[in-house]
Amino acid sequence: MMGRDFPASGRRAKIPIALPVPTKQQQIGIAAARRFAGVAKNVTPEGSVQNTCAGTNIGTTLEFYINRPRLDDDPHGRGPTLLAGTEILASKR
Repeated sequence: MMGRDFPASGRRAKIPIALPVPTKQQQIGIAAARRFAGVAKNVTPEGSVQNTCAGTNIGTTLEFYINRPRLDDDPHGRGPTLLAGTEILASKR
């Protein structure tokens, strides 16, 4: 619990401070912005999207998918990154 120190009889008592609770929509927006910040770390100043998983056929093991090569500026990464960024910008209106 957050509070302020308040001297009372030589002791330190905590007085609770009520903080506003974000709405569900605000919580979603905060979480989305944090997630997009992680995605944006893979975008170079030139706009290239790094570390995009290579396209794949159907695999039969988890290792098949875990060990996929990570490509730089693969078209599979550009679209989702642009769409996610657009949604973040639209949510701020």
